[in-house]
Amino acid sequence: MSRMFAAAFGGFLTLCAPATVFAGDTDTDACVEAWKADVQRMVNSRCVTCHQNAAPAGNLSLQRGTAPGSLIDQPSDQSELVYVKPGSLEDSYLFRKLEGTHLEAGGSGQRMPLGGSLSESDLAIIETWITGCAGE
Repeated sequence: MSRMFAAAFGGFLTLCAPATVFAGDTDTDACVEAWKADVQRMVNSRCVTCHQNAAPAGNLSLQRGTAPGSLIDQPSDQSELVYVKPGSLEDSYLFRKLEGTHLEAGGSGQRMPLGGSLSESDLAIIETWITGCAGE
């Protein structure tokens, strides 16, 4: 691959990537900061209406200040999977629920969010966050 192509491709990835980029292993603090920078705004607009502290659907609060602590390595009420297994989309019930493969993982209920699935770009934000939090 030519250096010019590599530089152009790297620039393209920078434009498409969320604000927080992970370099290898990260810690919980980095995952929390990435959540705040990249995910919380989208979650506020699509998820918090049902998943708030007062009476969170599925006993899962995604309200600011509770997530991502309520997700990382926390058991799901609907599956034997945890909500988010850092570094693994397949083992993260949250991602399976959002992409509609939760029933295959022994889950239940409907695909989330109710009223329409996430856009490809919003799903990519969650995917990047989960895979970027590998190696806590």
